[in-house]
Amino acid sequence: MSGRHTYGLVAHELDDLSIVVTFTPPPGRKYPKTLKLLLTPKENKTYSVCHHSLPNSIPVQQLEAEFLGDRIGEDGKDGVRKFVTALSQYTRAFFIRYNHVSILEEAKMFDSRIHTNSDCTLVSLLIEVAAEAEAGMSRFEFVLEYKLLEIYPHEVKVRFVDGVETGKEIKEQLQEASIDMKTRRPSLTSSVQCLSCRSHRTAEKRRRMMTLAAQSSLTLNKRQDCFV
Repeated sequence: MSGRHTYGLVAHELDDLSIVVTFTPPPGRKYPKTLKLLLTPKENKTYSVCHHSLPNSIPVQQLEAEFLGDRIGEDGKDGVRKFVTALSQYTRAFFIRYNHVSILEEAKMFDSRIHTNSDCTLVSLLIEVAAEAEAGMSRFEFVLEYKLLEIYPHEVKVRFVDGVETGKEIKEQLQEASIDMKTRRPSLTSSVQCLSCRSHRTAEKRRRMMTLAAQSSLTLNKRQDCFV
């Protein structure tokens, strides 16, 4: 396993037969610190986890018991391969969720900080949408819930926070945005941007309709004046 590089991880065997595993983000993703794991050999050609820097929510001990408890293969390396491959599924999902949150924060589409837990399985964000024409803005909170192996939320909740109470059309757009995040699989950023664009288009459409109605009313009044 010395110097082995596979998708999502790099493994190096040291002189004392310990194995250092570095988990790498998928292409185009980023994470501010390195996730590493050190495996030390045992007498019966099995390995145990010495220490690691993975998020606490990743079930390292459970997977260690499953794949490293008994020797698998002549040199015990088959169990190690299965162990780190299973871990890489969790780290890959974690990297992608983290990156989604980072992109949203960099886009600065929100009037307050995005809140998330350490493994990015619970994400809360506030978004402003245009309410009725000339009425102002409304703020809503989206709460996204993920399972550890998920890169898309399995649950999206929307609640009104403050501002102007919205009509049926805006509420339908909010509901559609929450469904987009779960089923249509766009990026989270795209879903939020689409919602913002839809709400502003709706408000602009209402403003044009009100302007047209006012102009029509003015024209009608002028015509009535002619018959007075």
